[in-house]
Amino acid sequence: MLTEFLTLNNKKDFLIHDGARWKTYYYKNTYIKILIKPNKLDYSLLFHELRKEPLFQEYCCQILDIHKENENFFAYQITKEKGISIEKSLKKSQDPLYDFLVIAKQFCEILKLSKQSDIVLKDINTKGNMLYNPRTKQIKIIDIDGLQTKHYSDNLIHEHILYSDWFYTILDHPKYSLGENFTHEMNIFLFYELFFKIVFRKSLLRIPSNHLGYYFSKKYIQEKSFIKYARTKQENNLKTFLNYLNFPKQDQLYSKIIDLIHDSPNDLSYEDFEFLANHYKLDLEKKRLIR
Repeated sequence: MLTEFLTLNNKKDFLIHDGARWKTYYYKNTYIKILIKPNKLDYSLLFHELRKEPLFQEYCCQILDIHKENENFFAYQITKEKGISIEKSLKKSQDPLYDFLVIAKQFCEILKLSKQSDIVLKDINTKGNMLYNPRTKQIKIIDIDGLQTKHYSDNLIHEHILYSDWFYTILDHPKYSLGENFTHEMNIFLFYELFFKIVFRKSLLRIPSNHLGYYFSKKYIQEKSFIKYARTKQENNLKTFLNYLNFPKQDQLYSKIIDLIHDSPNDLSYEDFEFLANHYKLDLEKKRLIR
């Protein structure tokens, strides 16, 4: 079916998203993604590695076909999965903290499988890259070309990280990155980011007001004193952020979120979110926690 689609003259009629790197089409109840500028990155190697992993088999959409042109990877076709974005699924919730538990419980299993197989879910914080089926209560990852496996990565990073205070913490620290690849800690960080985006409609990756982003990183990346200053400033910003949301400082979840900046390993537990849901609610504007 993929070859059939590529021979069509009216591909534009099926276009649903024209991104910076991929064009996405909806064709005969499947999705087809075509690289805008084919290069030496062979995503078929990534897909070959993914197909062997339990995480892919249980929590990802399935690959139907791939296509190469002049030995370069060009396009692939995947199944259409039933569901809506996780963000949309909780948008009208009367109790987002409680309803988020379904997501948290499944994601803890996803983290377990991804750690076993050294898979990094680099783009799970992007809206629409994970679907939630309200009927089956099942999560499906649909942005599989954004995954990193033990032996393959496209070495791309989300631009929201690139231009935020987190640039130093993630790209200049072995906790999150080793060489050109990210570590499993990145999965936990991105899940916390997803949590804040879904429940509070806030982002850890907000544009910094103190201009500690990409420009300065290029200029001062070797200046250890500047990096130390940047991380201290970042921690203060994070504490201000959590205090604004009325996050209880005495709870474990508060310290685990602060530890996203520190050298200690990241930790994520379903029980923390369960405790939060059982003891707190959101205010009427759904912006802050109340006891």
